[in-house]
Amino acid sequence: MKRILLIVLLVASAIAFQTVAFAETEIDGFRGIKWGTDISKMKEFTKVGVDPSFGGIDKYTKSGDSMSIGAASLDSIQYGCWHGKFSSVSIKTSGYSNFHALLDTSKEKFGAPFQANKYIEKYFWPNSGTALMLDYNKFSQVGSLFMGSKAISVEQTEFSRAKAREGANKGF
Repeated sequence: MKRILLIVLLVASAIAFQTVAFAETEIDGFRGIKWGTDISKMKEFTKVGVDPSFGGIDKYTKSGDSMSIGAASLDSIQYGCWHGKFSSVSIKTSGYSNFHALLDTSKEKFGAPFQANKYIEKYFWPNSGTALMLDYNKFSQVGSLFMGSKAISVEQTEFSRAKAREGANKGF
C-alpha cells in the first residue's frame, strides 16, 4: 500500500513539474512583438518579399535587429505577416557550430525538444500557442529556426480550405 501511494505521489509530482515547466516555456511572439500585432504599427520593418503560401505572407526585416541569439551568429531574421498581422519568424544560420549554439540556447529557453529521429537534426518543442521547429541541413550547412502562431496557422488553414472549396465549386 505504501508503494502504491509513493508511486502515485511521484507521478503526481512529475505531472505538476511538467505543467510548471511547460508554463515557463509559453511564448507569445518574438523579441517583444506579440503574434497578431498589426504590421502597420511597426515602423522599423522593411518588406523584403512575399511567400505565396496561404494567399501571401509578407516577409520583413527589422532595422537594428541583433543578429545573434546566445552564441549563435545569425544570417537572417525574417518576420512573416499574414493579412497584416505578425504571424511567424524564420531565422537562418550557417555552419554546424552556429546551429548547435542556437540549439543549445533554444533548449535553455524552451526546455528539452522532441526529436523524432536521432539521426536527423530536426527538433520540435511542445508549446500551446507557438509552433517551434529547429533543423539543420548538413548538405547546405544551414540551420533554420521557425516560430509561428498556432492561432494564425488555424486561420491560414481555414483560408486555404475556403479557397479550395471555392475552386472546387467554380473550377470544375
